[in-house]
Amino acid sequence: MQKYHDLGARQSNPNNVEQLIFRLLSKIASTYNLNEQVRQKFIKDQFTFVSKLLSYDAYSSSKDTLEIAARIKKKLVSQKKTDVALNFQELEAKFNKLKILKNHSALLEFFFAYYSEENKYELTSNKNSLNFCSQSFEPPMVNDTVKNDVIEKYSSTEKIHNLFKNDSNTDLLRNNQRLKPTFILNETYILRELIYAMQGVDGKLFQKDPKDMQSMVLKVEMERTVRMMVMRYLESGWFYTRLRRFLSTYNNNPSAGLVLQAFCAYVSAELKEYHRLLAVLESQLGDKDEGTDCSNITLRRLLVWLEQPLERLKFLNVVCDAVRDKKGGILLSILFTYSKYGDPNKAALVKSGLAKCAIPIRDMIIEWICDGQIRDIHEEFFVGFNNSIPNERLWHDKYNLRKSQIPSFINEDQAKKILIIGKSINFLRVICNEHKQIRALANIPEIESMLDQKSDSQFQELIDIAYADTSSYLIEILLKNYKLLDHFNSLRRYLLLGQGDFIRHLMDLMECELNKPAQDLMFPNLQRLLDKAITETNAQFEPSYIISRLDVRLLPPSPNDMGWDVFSLDYTMDGPLKTVFNSTIIQRYLRIFNFLWRVKRMEYITCSLWSSHKADVEKLRKMSEIYEIIHQSNIIRSEMIRLVQNLNFYIMFEVLEVSWKNLSEQLDNSKDMDDVISANEQFLDTIISQLLLDENSKEIAKELRTIFDLIVKMSELSEQFHKIALAEFDARKQFKEKFTEDLDEDQKTAMDNIERKRYHGEVKPKIRNAKNQLNILKNSFNEMVKNLLEALKNHPNDSLRFLSFRFNFNEYYY
Repeated sequence: MQKYHDLGARQSNPNNVEQLIFRLLSKIASTYNLNEQVRQKFIKDQFTFVSKLLSYDAYSSSKDTLEIAARIKKKLVSQKKTDVALNFQELEAKFNKLKILKNHSALLEFFFAYYSEENKYELTSNKNSLNFCSQSFEPPMVNDTVKNDVIEKYSSTEKIHNLFKNDSNTDLLRNNQRLKPTFILNETYILRELIYAMQGVDGKLFQKDPKDMQSMVLKVEMERTVRMMVMRYLESGWFYTRLRRFLSTYNNNPSAGLVLQAFCAYVSAELKEYHRLLAVLESQLGDKDEGTDCSNITLRRLLVWLEQPLERLKFLNVVCDAVRDKKGGILLSILFTYSKYGDPNKAALVKSGLAKCAIPIRDMIIEWICDGQIRDIHEEFFVGFNNSIPNERLWHDKYNLRKSQIPSFINEDQAKKILIIGKSINFLRVICNEHKQIRALANIPEIESMLDQKSDSQFQELIDIAYADTSSYLIEILLKNYKLLDHFNSLRRYLLLGQGDFIRHLMDLMECELNKPAQDLMFPNLQRLLDKAITETNAQFEPSYIISRLDVRLLPPSPNDMGWDVFSLDYTMDGPLKTVFNSTIIQRYLRIFNFLWRVKRMEYITCSLWSSHKADVEKLRKMSEIYEIIHQSNIIRSEMIRLVQNLNFYIMFEVLEVSWKNLSEQLDNSKDMDDVISANEQFLDTIISQLLLDENSKEIAKELRTIFDLIVKMSELSEQFHKIALAEFDARKQFKEKFTEDLDEDQKTAMDNIERKRYHGEVKPKIRNAKNQLNILKNSFNEMVKNLLEALKNHPNDSLRFLSFRFNFNEYYY
């Protein structure tokens, strides 16, 4: 643009825009009572202002002519120029009818901006000077690309005019500053740009931050209030971009799992609703190319409309961050926690998503409790399985409960029932060869009944009914087809020594064999003796499926072990019974049998001693020195018998009978296979703990085994001495038979000396040795019994503490 002082060029062309502006300013200045110097200054400043105003080729078009006219009238009314406002209304109507003018809105905007500036001049006639204010403007921080784009999008008649910040003209003149114009962007244009920015798309005014490529940043400077509102919208663009990135990571990714994919589908549906909302807003903004821009939508109004959608986007981001890299029941538990959020709108948002995400788990539950099938390649279901486990361990190890994957809305009791239902179906199908469908599912429960079980019990009823039907059917099959209770009774009679006549006769038959060293035992001989014991006792009346399972087992021998130490009865199990009586359970039964067998042997030994020596008591009574030892041994044997009988009474009546009664009650009340197995394990645990076979009773068991060894040693010592006594009785009898009256005195003296020499040389040392050994054994026995009683008194088990009083009821030991 040419300088102000070059007037000749302007006058050469009367239609020149600058010339027309200069003439207009000269006429306006003439209306003021100004001296020449101030007048020239006024024209120069205003010409500079208008020239700079027109020098910018990028304006934001106003909304429409009516809005600008309304702003002008509002301005006039605020200045109490009602007459001028009415006059302007008439002129504005004529102005709009002028067809020669095409850019009515741009011209009105220009006049309004100029009027706002010109109106600030006040004439001070007393000082013959003019105080005027102008608005200084900060140019927008717009790069050339954005500026050119704006220029391309708008014609010269649609340019947005400048608004100015107040700054005194005196300061402006004093500092010799230039007026700096800035852009006031059209609100509709800003809204259109925001529509793209709210979807994470770069525009002219808003672009992605190159640092993170997620957040949107401003490319122009705006007023503070506008900037705050715009930043609120740009925040939604950041939320939208993060959600899209979350979906791109997990959506349609097979490794993500069904539940996470369902959650991604729900987020996608929410974003579709968000897109639909933005499309509606964009349609209401109208088409700028067709001149259908709408003025009903403003930044403030849009902020109100988008308040709830923006909150939904924000909350969805929070939820997405919480479920990132989660799957299955863990993800559902997180969603269920957020569904209890205090804000009802946010809680409803998560609840609708939870209902969709829980469908895969609901379907897995239905398939599991109906068919016993699991299709869970991502390990999302709370029931896990291992195909490498053999079928004989199907119930124990093949299926398990993943507690971390149990959703929060399913309690642990329900999860255990669901596990048992599927296990029962597979157990019936694979182990029992029962393919009958137990119950057909009439209706699939609604997903809400699983999520909100307090108000809807449909899901709980389904689980309870399926659990009761499958479990009761399985137990019925075990009781009827596989005689479960009969096998429990057989274990009690034979491995727990409940069949007294059989056990006694078996000991009688096997005594000779079991008195041999363990290495000399012959298994066929023992099997033959077992079969003989069965046929000669009440065991012969047992069903064949019981007798066929009873067998002999020889334990691995240790050095110096006798046959009694390694012999054991065995009871074989197969099929479904092996699930209840697996190898571990049978080993525990055998451990109890070995202890009971040893106690029974102690009773058998002590009683056999008494019965075998009873017949010889009278004839040995005449030998006083020998009978004294026999009498002392009988006293010790009586103490041992009393101890063993008290122990045997405690075992049979206070341990086995009581435990068996409890087992029978638990079996009658068992609802599923786990209850049966648990009852059997509890039965064995009780017996093992009360028979001093657990870890807490190792020291006491060691004391008891020492006492048993003393009893065996006592038996051996008694047998040896009994043989010595009988041999001495026979020797004395022969001596009397030879010592007759026919012999002379010398012969009688010689025979008497020989007899005395034999007795003092051979028999008396044996008697003395036996007496010493007997005293040592007696002292050792008493000491060990005292130690046993002391240990029992301090035992945590009540029954064992009471056993100490039974052993020492007359306070004999202390």
